[in-house]
Amino acid sequence: MKTAEANIEIVKVGNESTISIIMPTWQKIEEDNDFITVNIPLFGLKTISNSQEDTITAIHEALKCFLISSNRFGQGVEKELQALGWVIIEKDENKTLLSYSIESSDFVLEQIMETGDQFVDTDLTIA
Repeated sequence: MKTAEANIEIVKVGNESTISIIMPTWQKIEEDNDFITVNIPLFGLKTISNSQEDTITAIHEALKCFLISSNRFGQGVEKELQALGWVIIEKDENKTLLSYSIESSDFVLEQIMETGDQFVDTDLTIA
């Protein structure tokens, strides 16, 4: 049995893709310089923000950079996400749904996934 912890839906219309993401992120205030470090482990990313208000913008920018780079310099968003452990659970001509799942018997990973802040963006657009 598996427990899904994160989902991505990619809808393509022409040269534009609209991406909806639900996944955990982790934040840590750096004591030495008061920056907030944000880990986005399901994408293998880390970003920095100046304030709590800036954190969402920093996450958006990091994700957009990943998605654009995947399309331009990688093998495409879907292939790059699969290389990171995401699994395609539904696919048709214009829409792909990916999920990141962990075994429900892996209590350590399950606990780690539950401690993150839930990040939701239903309208991340790239061309």
